[in-house]
Amino acid sequence: MKIKVSRRRFLIGSAAGLGAIGLTGCDEVVQQVLNMAERLTMSTQQLIVSPQALAPEYTEADISPSFHPNGSTAPDSAEYVQMVQTKFADWRLKIDGMVNMPMDYRLQT
Repeated sequence: MKIKVSRRRFLIGSAAGLGAIGLTGCDEVVQQVLNMAERLTMSTQQLIVSPQALAPEYTEADISPSFHPNGSTAPDSAEYVQMVQTKFADWRLKIDGMVNMPMDYRLQT
């Protein structure tokens, strides 16, 4: 029985096999190869991508002390407390600016 293997399948299989062989080697050698690949990736990225295009990094001082993570149900601002007391009757969502039809929405209570 003759099995046909396309060139693409052969190359993919070869690359996967070489990768697996590399991972079975000495941990130190693998770590050195991975570090070298990471340095190459970072160097290439710095050459072709503008530094302004990267996500900014923030310090501890930049983090708001009153930040509530997603899922918080009780913000502590005075505006929110006021809205809770009025059952959000005064809450509005205003859509304006560069839109065809500016609108103003409120909650149906």
